[in-house]
Amino acid sequence: MGFGCLQILFLPLLLGVFGAAASQAENKLFYVDGYSGEVTLVSLDGSVSNCRLPDFPGQTKEVYPAALTYMESLNAVVGCEGYTDDRCWAYDGSGWSALPSTGQNHCSWDSHGVMVEEHGWWINSVQHLYGKTCQTDVWMSEIFTGKEWIKGPHNPPAGYAYRSCSVQLNANITLLVGGYPNTRGIWAFDWNSETWAASGTLNAPRYEHGCALLKDKGVLIVGGDNASTSELYDPNTGVSTIQQDLPQGVQPAKPLLLTWNNTVIGLFDKETLIYEYMEDGTWAALQGVRLPETDARKFEPNKAVLVPDSFALGCL
Repeated sequence: MGFGCLQILFLPLLLGVFGAAASQAENKLFYVDGYSGEVTLVSLDGSVSNCRLPDFPGQTKEVYPAALTYMESLNAVVGCEGYTDDRCWAYDGSGWSALPSTGQNHCSWDSHGVMVEEHGWWINSVQHLYGKTCQTDVWMSEIFTGKEWIKGPHNPPAGYAYRSCSVQLNANITLLVGGYPNTRGIWAFDWNSETWAASGTLNAPRYEHGCALLKDKGVLIVGGDNASTSELYDPNTGVSTIQQDLPQGVQPAKPLLLTWNNTVIGLFDKETLIYEYMEDGTWAALQGVRLPETDARKFEPNKAVLVPDSFALGCL
């Protein structure tokens, strides 16, 4: 699989083809403690209590999962360990089973994963070096097809932006947003031509931020280290506009954003509340919904992914 480079000022994208709608209702959150590996199933409509599931596998208590997704083709949550371990696992609703190992040690605090139609689960990150240290100038990129790991795209021409965020715009385009050293850059990868293109500029420099598709409006880019604002990126024009600030007291760094129904939900550092992005640009806490208290708010970032309502009907 070969990948080329193309650096241009702007890449027009079609707003009408944003994302792929989930084939099943997804009102459950598969939530993994980034330090202990404890797994909790959270009902986003508050209809049922939180449900404990078997812990994410790991050789020690300090699991440090690097990336997590739900693969519809496997009907399973798929996750890979970070730092010194390259093992990956699948949870089918009843138990964990081993998957092929990645062969690379991804950095737990800098791994991005997106599902790409007809390709698979693409993970990119910087490389783990030793202990909890990661080598920020080494790009690691691979794709899990559902059966095996293959080589993924190389970094954009400007170099890899670590502590960035990734979002799948549509079946053919993946965006890489902000991060060091190009903290205002937006890069688009075209899976058909296998090329990168510069595709706009952020209003504020951002790293340790989050991003997610906001239905029919663009890409919502939120927070970051010392950045309490949000902005909405329009891929049709390449223009990003500042939105309202985050709720008072919410930590802006390392938010986890997920596209849910017709909006975006945000999981913020050291918060047990889940916030919903409203039509007027404000954020409101989901009523009757709480995340579990976890050790990861002091250490490694937690991981979460939306799963179908029919997934994992039994609890521990």
